[in-house]
Amino acid sequence: MKEYKGRLMALAMAVTMTLGLTACGDDASDKCKEIGEEFIGNAIEHDIDSMVDVCKNEAAARDCLAEYEFEYEPVDAIMADLTYEVSDYSCSTDDAKGSVTYTITTKDYLTAIESNPADVAAMVELMNSYEQTITFDVTLEFRLTQDDEWVINNPDDFAEDFYGTLYNVTFPFGSPLADNVTGSWALCDDQNSAVYTHVNVIDLNIEFGDSAGLQSVYYVVEYDGDIVYKSDNNRIIGCFYADQMPDSPAYLPGGTYTITFIDSQDRVVYSDSCEVNP
Repeated sequence: MKEYKGRLMALAMAVTMTLGLTACGDDASDKCKEIGEEFIGNAIEHDIDSMVDVCKNEAAARDCLAEYEFEYEPVDAIMADLTYEVSDYSCSTDDAKGSVTYTITTKDYLTAIESNPADVAAMVELMNSYEQTITFDVTLEFRLTQDDEWVINNPDDFAEDFYGTLYNVTFPFGSPLADNVTGSWALCDDQNSAVYTHVNVIDLNIEFGDSAGLQSVYYVVEYDGDIVYKSDNNRIIGCFYADQMPDSPAYLPGGTYTITFIDSQDRVVYSDSCEVNP
């Protein structure tokens, strides 16, 4: 009888421990999912500071997320109806690490863009008329700190998979200012070829036949397809220096640079590309 009771107690303890471990796993997963949902919500709002606060390496997180801090009307219109849900997760306090995968769903902006809408409002109208959607996955990796706090360990992957998917799109919107503007590269090897060699600055200047609306113009710089800089308003000289690159090199790295001037409605005023040889 005593042996039977002992076996029952051992079984009860084993069940209790199993339930306890399961509860710990559930608590860890719930916490990671909660942080992840807030992280994506902040990404939609361009709240980079809040995103950085929950990353393991805050400096590295800011470096890869900073370029998405500014609002961009076409992307914001897409994100306005964006939804996301957990499709996979695994978090464990024993391993002090975890991951949560979210399936992102948007309205079909790619098909809308193919119809060459005149502006963002027209793009949104087309998106709303489609039943089909676009989905893609983003995965957040977590680490458990010594203070028992879950932090995000891969903001660079998130920047590429989430923001990169939405930003690296060619929107067809033009600006009314575009008809009255010309542009030219300065300080390059050859004015006719827009090629620079071993330089720390590139310079695209634009001239308006009619300066109306000039105060609202700003420019962005893309390097090999990624936005690396956004200027203030009232800019007709598109200078970009090496120390404005994320890692502040002495000279601009080789590759293709595109400077695009944009009006207050986020429509392209003028855009051109140049090549930099290291």
